[in-house]
Amino acid sequence: SLLQTLLPATYIRDLVTLAPTVNQADRREQLLRSCVHLSRELVLDDGLSRMAHPDLTSALHHHLNELRGVTDAIRFGGGFGIDIGADAWSDLHNDVMYGHGCGDAECEVAGQGGLYHSYLSFIEALETVLLRHGAPGPHTDKFEANPPDDIASTQFDTVEHRMERVRLLTSDSQVQAVLEHFDGELFAGFHELVEAFASEMEALIEKAIADSQSLFTVYLLVTFCFGYYLVRAALRDAQAEIEQARTFVLRIPFKALLPQDIQAIDDMLVPAEDEHEHDELGRVDSASTLEESPPLSSAVRPSQHVDADENTV
Repeated sequence: SLLQTLLPATYIRDLVTLAPTVNQADRREQLLRSCVHLSRELVLDDGLSRMAHPDLTSALHHHLNELRGVTDAIRFGGGFGIDIGADAWSDLHNDVMYGHGCGDAECEVAGQGGLYHSYLSFIEALETVLLRHGAPGPHTDKFEANPPDDIASTQFDTVEHRMERVRLLTSDSQVQAVLEHFDGELFAGFHELVEAFASEMEALIEKAIADSQSLFTVYLLVTFCFGYYLVRAALRDAQAEIEQARTFVLRIPFKALLPQDIQAIDDMLVPAEDEHEHDELGRVDSASTLEESPPLSSAVRPSQHVDADENTV
């Protein structure tokens, strides 16, 4: 029972690390697409996002910093609830990030530093888009100080479809580099890592459950064998006591005992459920014995006659 509790507890540290890693890896996908979406809206600046240009710049700054922080926490740990980074324990993560890149056959980042190289290129392109098309000044604090619902309802300057801004989506190479990652190789690689972390966590949980079930089975077998041994030992001792009692009773000279003593011994050896029936039978047997035995006076008379005859002689 103690092992059943202690052995699965050895998996707690891994589960505590894996759970926030899976959560933040999934969140990283959303941050990536949010950065791409906000970059597009920042370049268009047509008001259809219901956010003013400074607000879009602040939001993109915020999501970019979050993406950096989450990625560093997944790699090295020490933030967002992750104690140990995947660089220290996941070979698959290291292979995808620094080796062959994403698992897609059409992925072209293999041999270029893995997915991490594509990630750095994306971050560099985002920073360039912010410098070229973002509003000047610090904006991160402004976005973090306002909940998203408030920012979505803030006043924006105008709603205007401007073709010169639309043409930037195809003419600006840095903007194109950002937009292609909405569902490109970087997103595919991040998604592969999410599935890998989730699968590893599921395998760890299944292993912990299997170990717990195995230990519980062993516990049941040991308990059954121990209980069986105790019952057998108790029955063996009880049987020995019965034999000793039977031997003792058989050695008692019943002819030298009074009827009430014999009855007491008999009552002691009769089971409790048979006491009532035994009492009834005992009364009948006693009555029959009394009826069949001659009176004490008649049994004494012959000896009295013999004494009288001897005196006469």
